[in-house]
Amino acid sequence: KYDDYGCAKLEILKNQAEGDLCILNKDLLGVKTSAETVEITTIKDYSFKESKLLGEHIKENYFVVETVLKFLKISDYKSIMQEFINSFSGVKYRLQYKGTLKGVDFYNDAKSTNTSSTLAALNSFGRKSVGLILGGKLRGDDQDFLAGLKSSESNISLFVFGESREYLRDQLEDSYKIAVKENLDDLVNDIVVSEFDIILFSPGYPSFDQYKNYIERGEHFDKIIEKLF
Repeated sequence: KYDDYGCAKLEILKNQAEGDLCILNKDLLGVKTSAETVEITTIKDYSFKESKLLGEHIKENYFVVETVLKFLKISDYKSIMQEFINSFSGVKYRLQYKGTLKGVDFYNDAKSTNTSSTLAALNSFGRKSVGLILGGKLRGDDQDFLAGLKSSESNISLFVFGESREYLRDQLEDSYKIAVKENLDDLVNDIVVSEFDIILFSPGYPSFDQYKNYIERGEHFDKIIEKLF
């Protein structure tokens, strides 16, 4: 259960003492710890013009890094942070920037296995033209992508594959341009890359219909797009 998972994670705090650091989001600020606590917010006073990663949640992650550097009394943390922001392409398969081909940015978000994670990735791009690749193993409960996609500022075209492809087509074809293929290779080969600002692989479903896990799925996407570059 999620509550059990949360309680297990909080056990870590029991081993902290005065002089330690605990960085928490606002929902956890009341937990008991002897460490110094800092609330997560967005990082400030840096340029994001060269950043490969987008979205306000990324600025929260960078805030955590900066807080640790300051806690460790790294004297030149400002320059370290700016270089990190400029060069970091993301954690593997978590909205990871993979490169730019003829002005089109490719992102591998293979870790996405649910609707909310895909929509969070999509909302990082704002008013862009996005080729969104969805698909994977159907769940027992139906997933409703339509409302979330309609709330996005992006101009979206859909490319769907895997076990969920027919379900997604039935749900979305009246509202979006949609291409349907059984497997990822055929699907990517159908995409006219030049029509988009962003190609986003954020499947929104588990990988177990065609892959051992999301890592194998992410590796497969990487291999496919490497042939394009």
